Amino acid sequence: MEVHHLIVAVAVVAVGSLVAFVVGLRRRWGRLKRELTRELQTCGEAVLIGPEAGSFRGARRGYGRIRCDGIICATERRVIFQKLMGSRIEIALSEVTGIREARWFLHRGRVGWLHLILIMRDGNEIGFYVRDNERWKRALDLEAQVPEA
Repeated sequence: MEVHHLIVAVAVVAVGSLVAFVVGLRRRWGRLKRELTRELQTCGEAVLIGPEAGSFRGARRGYGRIRCDGIICATERRVIFQKLMGSRIEIALSEVTGIREARWFLHRGRVGWLHLILIMRDGNEIGFYVRDNERWKRALDLEAQVPEA
């Protein structure tokens, strides 16, 4: 086998593996969204917003700092973030005292995105990326809105 045939074979295997990985993630995302939607329909809590794609950007304390993608929604009692790979994060709305937006959170930022940061009663902050921060702020309707930092 010539070298260029070997290079082509390796490239085909790599691209095929990448496509299979992406398809698998999309299927997992769809399944998790369906499961969360079904759970929300049976738990008796009113859904304020979501479920939709989101990204956990970390927390100052607890909840971890590992950034990951997943599905986020809010009910009348809690914010739920189901990681695409891993566990679930649940935040009681009774512990959230405000919301702010910031370009940078935990020394990280992304061009074109503002973090949506939940401010907790104990001073902790938990950051997310969502598609429409204004929609989320309206849905959560917290009285103690904090301006962008």
